Amino acid sequence: MEKKKLYLLTTAFPYGTGEKTFIGPELPHLQENFRVTIISGATERDLNDKADRTGLDPEISLFHIDTVVTRLPDKLWGGLRAAFSPVFLEEAFHIIRSGKQVGGRLHWALAYLTAAFRFRDGVLSAGIADGSEDSICYSYWYDLHMLGMLLSRRRFPRMKFVTRAHGADLYNERAEYSWQPFRSFMDRHLDRVFFISEAGRRYYIDHFTHREDPLRYRVCRLGLPEFGKTAPSGTAPSGGTEAETDSRRKNSFLLVSCSTLLPLKRVQLIVEGLALLPPELCIRWVHFGGGPEEEALRRLAADRLGSHRNITCTFTGAVPNRSVTDFYGTERPDCFITTSSTEGIPVSVMEAEAFSMCVIATDVGGMREAVDGNGILLPSDPSPEEVAAGIAALYGRSPDERRKMGERSLCLRRERFDAAANAAAFTAELLALGQKEN
Repeated sequence: MEKKKLYLLTTAFPYGTGEKTFIGPELPHLQENFRVTIISGATERDLNDKADRTGLDPEISLFHIDTVVTRLPDKLWGGLRAAFSPVFLEEAFHIIRSGKQVGGRLHWALAYLTAAFRFRDGVLSAGIADGSEDSICYSYWYDLHMLGMLLSRRRFPRMKFVTRAHGADLYNERAEYSWQPFRSFMDRHLDRVFFISEAGRRYYIDHFTHREDPLRYRVCRLGLPEFGKTAPSGTAPSGGTEAETDSRRKNSFLLVSCSTLLPLKRVQLIVEGLALLPPELCIRWVHFGGGPEEEALRRLAADRLGSHRNITCTFTGAVPNRSVTDFYGTERPDCFITTSSTEGIPVSVMEAEAFSMCVIATDVGGMREAVDGNGILLPSDPSPEEVAAGIAALYGRSPDERRKMGERSLCLRRERFDAAANAAAFTAELLALGQKEN
């Protein structure tokens, strides 16, 4: 029996690096069961990163659709076409009715729809998709690429349309002007929406559809591959001994965090929390990741922590992911912390759990599904005092208690965030969807 076609819409993959962590492990499962065509919306910067194309199976068809327009006449025509389309007029009604940031939201929606039309035109003019046979259009993000395909749904009567929804493409507070555009239109035309957490599914229903539909709204988590043999935090890494590990750690508690330094990550709360700890608590804090707030946070840390002899602080800046995981494997951190204001279920937490760390996290997005008996959930909007209390509470646990919590982290990673198992389960969902077409 011939495999069905599957059109995979990506923001950049196989170019760039942002989607590679998750799509890479999922792709072999998809290819085993479907004839896969990737339609990438990569930017010019992503396209120049040719190294990340290596390893793509030559049997996978690859197309790139550029939605960037530079000529003024093309921009004007695109904007006018979008502005007078029924889809935009419907969205404008929802925006005006919201009564908030109306001008910004209208501008944002118009730009979004204009790019979606360009994507649709690119797909149609290239003759990529075939409407004469059963197929599935799967978008890795709930974004303008899927909107573009849905705008031409009538051309593909035998195609099923499904999308994942993560964090930036789901939560209003993560979007421009706190508005996820065209959700009403897209929801009506999608066959399935797959969420990376139950919390995400609940948010979507509460904010966009206001109805339960267990068949259409499904949870299919992402995951990470095994990093190799891992040992609970506090035990010796490969090549070391318990005595060496205890000697290295006896005078400090190794706390790590990993994120781009953006306002929504609220890393300043970690700095302020550490500054409130009593002098008998010796902490070594290492933050992996750079970003727009890096210099400001370095200054804040120097000001707030510079006089604390019990606290050492290191900002690594932007580093390759391999450097992060090598550090985890060698240094065996005691605890991972995130104080983000919004998340799905971040890669950084999955990685920490893969290395058997305790986790301190804010109760946002799907964090409750990742912090379950293996750490501390802070309030969604914690004060520095509450951050300090969370760190002090884990510091005060006995090595055996922290080891057990680390073991629980590894168990959660294997039960909920295993890349191979989750990719297989997701592929089974797509196959079941295809079978319902017959």
